[in-house]
Amino acid sequence: MRDQIILFFDTEIAQSVEAVGGWEAVKAGKAGLSAAVTVDDALRVGLYDIHTVEVLTDVLEDADAIVSFNGSGFDLPLISSLVGRHIQPRKHLDLCEEIRTSV
Repeated sequence: MRDQIILFFDTEIAQSVEAVGGWEAVKAGKAGLSAAVTVDDALRVGLYDIHTVEVLTDVLEDADAIVSFNGSGFDLPLISSLVGRHIQPRKHLDLCEEIRTSV
């Protein structure tokens, strides 16, 4: 039996929000992906780009839980648009959502 994997992740876009026409265009994948980073609870780092975004989706879906800041509102919709399918993590803690609901 393997240890549970908790994965922290974030993405960065390749073009500015203004250059592609706003946040909805960005979430639709129009700004591309310059980099994505994952760090697991053992401090192993993964780096991904537009050429390895499919691998990133596998990593996110294989983790027992993922942690993000605005992942529900931005990162996951962006990645889903880039790969052409809905990303389905097992569990997801979005710290931005937690902050919004606690204020």
